[in-house]
Amino acid sequence: MSDSPRVKITVLKVTKPEEVWDKMPLTIKSSGPCPYFKVGQEIIIDDDLRPDGFCHWAWKVMWPVIMTIRRGGDFSDIYEESGKALACCIDAARPVSFLIERI
Repeated sequence: MSDSPRVKITVLKVTKPEEVWDKMPLTIKSSGPCPYFKVGQEIIIDDDLRPDGFCHWAWKVMWPVIMTIRRGGDFSDIYEESGKALACCIDAARPVSFLIERI
């Protein structure tokens, strides 16, 4: 375990393709919302490693934000709240939105 603060990731929104697109520009292989996350789900990050079962695509996109928050950084140019940020996975067909906060 690192000396860096822990981070909590809270799933804020899980969307279905029809909530994002009037007409999907590509055919997706699986319908429905992302199978990895549920609204309200909380994940605690104690180290720099992707938690078991955490979508690797979401982790790759969110990792810089998570590490910035863990190491005491802020996104004060965007948010008024210190130690918090919003992030979204890379799945444009059915994105998931997250709150990342230092705890």
